[in-house]
Amino acid sequence: MDVHGYRLSFITDNLFLFQPYNKEEIWIYKFSNDLFTKANTFHAKSDCEDFGTSFPQQFIKSKNIILAKNGNYIHLIKFDIQDNFEVHQSINFEDQCIYGQLSNNGQCLITWDRKSNFIQVRLYEKQ
Repeated sequence: MDVHGYRLSFITDNLFLFQPYNKEEIWIYKFSNDLFTKANTFHAKSDCEDFGTSFPQQFIKSKNIILAKNGNYIHLIKFDIQDNFEVHQSINFEDQCIYGQLSNNGQCLITWDRKSNFIQVRLYEKQ
């Protein structure tokens, strides 16, 4: 590879995501013919350089949701059985110093960010 990144996560045994450093993209890798190859790319806003190594991507299988931080943003990404990915919601914290985690069932997102200096709790609302 000619880039580096801070975040990767398996979604299935045959599919993982890689987030390259300083790009507004997330790359999708699929396993076929005995190796993983880049299959697709989708857009994920950033607005600044992302130095955050302590905010890993998180996958909630029961909701098919991925939590991914990129720069000032936290993205909730949905995907379907055909491995189509779509940014479902983006939250702009206006500062790159963000920490957070989804609950195991994906119902609750808890975050702390340097700008507000608050712990914030957001609940999942089905649309």
